[in-house]
Amino acid sequence: MDLKRSELQFRRLLAHSWGAFFSPFPHLLPIQRLTIPKVLQGRNLVISSPAATGKTEAVMAPLAELLIEEGWKGLSILYVSPTRALVNDLYKRLKGPLSGLRIGLSRKTMDHPEFDPLEPTSVLVTTPESFDSLICRAPQVFESLRAVCLDEIHLLDGTYRGDQLMVLLQRLRLLRKGPICFYALSATISDPISLGERYFFPFEIVQAKGRRMIKYTLLPFDDSLKELTEKLRSEGIKKVLVFCNTRKRVEEVALLFKRSWKYPERVWVHHASLSRREREEVEREMNRERVGICVATMTLELGVDIGDIEAVVLVSPPPSMSALLQRLGRSNRRKGELVAYGLYRDEWELTFFNLLFELAQLGWMEDEEPPPYLSVSVQQMLSYLYQKRRIGATPEAIYRILSPLGLELTDVLELLLHLERIGFVQSPSGGVYWLGPKAEAMAERGFIHSNIARSQGSYRVFDLRSGREIGTIETLSPQFVLKGRSWEVEREDGSKIFVRPLSQQGDGVKGVFSGGGGRMWGHRLGAKLKRKLFTGAKEDDLPFCLAGKITKVYHFLGPMWGGIWARYISLIKGVKAQDFEGILITLEGDPELNELLRLLDEEIDKVLEGIRGSLLEQLNLGSFFRYLPPNFQDEALRQVLGTEQMVDYIGKFNPLKVEECP
Repeated sequence: MDLKRSELQFRRLLAHSWGAFFSPFPHLLPIQRLTIPKVLQGRNLVISSPAATGKTEAVMAPLAELLIEEGWKGLSILYVSPTRALVNDLYKRLKGPLSGLRIGLSRKTMDHPEFDPLEPTSVLVTTPESFDSLICRAPQVFESLRAVCLDEIHLLDGTYRGDQLMVLLQRLRLLRKGPICFYALSATISDPISLGERYFFPFEIVQAKGRRMIKYTLLPFDDSLKELTEKLRSEGIKKVLVFCNTRKRVEEVALLFKRSWKYPERVWVHHASLSRREREEVEREMNRERVGICVATMTLELGVDIGDIEAVVLVSPPPSMSALLQRLGRSNRRKGELVAYGLYRDEWELTFFNLLFELAQLGWMEDEEPPPYLSVSVQQMLSYLYQKRRIGATPEAIYRILSPLGLELTDVLELLLHLERIGFVQSPSGGVYWLGPKAEAMAERGFIHSNIARSQGSYRVFDLRSGREIGTIETLSPQFVLKGRSWEVEREDGSKIFVRPLSQQGDGVKGVFSGGGGRMWGHRLGAKLKRKLFTGAKEDDLPFCLAGKITKVYHFLGPMWGGIWARYISLIKGVKAQDFEGILITLEGDPELNELLRLLDEEIDKVLEGIRGSLLEQLNLGSFFRYLPPNFQDEALRQVLGTEQMVDYIGKFNPLKVEECP
């Protein structure tokens, strides 16, 4: 019905806000037609629609209409976005329409702490961490709140930042006695029902499923990039976004483009280790120029405005289907066709690329229930106690705010006792808790609001000529590559280093970032890959073959489960095993496979203990993980790895001998 409404009817629905939000556009898009009436009716919504289809305007235009029509006062609309870059982008995007309607807008991030709780604007755009800081320091400002928008929610959901946001929304509901409407927006949601249930209830789902065709070309990777650059030139493509899986790879590939592309001065780099100023300058350059190549990590998977990109290049397959869809969504945002190039290093990557693109065209996505991140329980306990620093909080009150994490009251009591033992909380009179001196000092410095792990041992890099900060590096060497160019260290001052540029483009110059960019896909995508390589294979089939004195077992469990299983076989079963990229395990000799499929939980714990350090580094469970009691740490690790599911999944395998190894 809403799709059949005339444009005139929508103009009447949005009597105040139509011109400010939609006058520059020829017509409303499908997701806007579906969403606008429901927002005006005060419904909670999970909104799923491809990138660049106008989801933000679909929510903000009717909210602005309600704000004007009903005379909302104080802070009325909270817009939470995953990154500071997206906050800045949204701020620029909303400033014009809201200013035209005389609706106050501000942003709050570490870089732009503009929001004043004493004189609040009607709309605030912020990150989860700055939301956390504000609810601790000025909870009263949320008493007038009427709506919360969760932008690009898939980038937070299933991470410790998503769990932090769930608890913050619970704190908000307990704080604000009146009704609040919630809106979750995303371009890539595999299961909108379970996602909505994690953040708010009740809700309705609004989807516009239109998919754009994907035109993709797969090319072998070589250091000259000759075949790719010739393709770009022959097809008239001049503005390209290149995605790599690690910062190390970004720097390497940027240097290759500077040597091989016609415009080396228009090759830019974008990743999290560059300073904010450097990243924002790259975003402005890409937005302004019609010719350019930007090589980036996931930092530009998001909706940051860098103009209309003509094609996306993927250097090796991305780590998941959602990452692929997000990256593809940056290509030709205003046209009906996505243009992509995949650069593969071997036959496995070629097969993997083909599978990912086929599934993307079909609209398939991973569907996995995310585990709780228990480190959030510590972070939110301390944050909540800081909010309640004048009166303290009872275990029962803390239990209520942590309910989204699925903890029992006994768990909360055990955590409080542990935090009391290490000096983070105190309960002088018993029954009521306050922050202890250690946590109080952290709170005053703002450290309790973020669970994002801080890098250890990094160096800040400054250009000696300009004094400008370029970014940070992990390891120090006399010469290194950063920002797509070579630098030489002139002097050191503690963790600060001052550098000058070198004329050569990286020949013999050392890289300074670690990370191999291993694919982190899981068994559900692996099952699809298995069927592609072994025609007729079922999900519980375990193809294997003999290659001389080696048995090759094609499990397709993904890198994490595959690595754990290989170590289990070596350590517990006594058979030398090695996993290759989560696809296959090689075994010495011809062991009895059925014996290797029976895994015991207590033996899994023994295996995990031996690789605990490397697992924690790969998984990044949050900076507050180390403050959990040891038994909570063990349980958190098992939950995130899904070891119970892994044992069950492997136990159902049926060995299937094949005559020829792929």
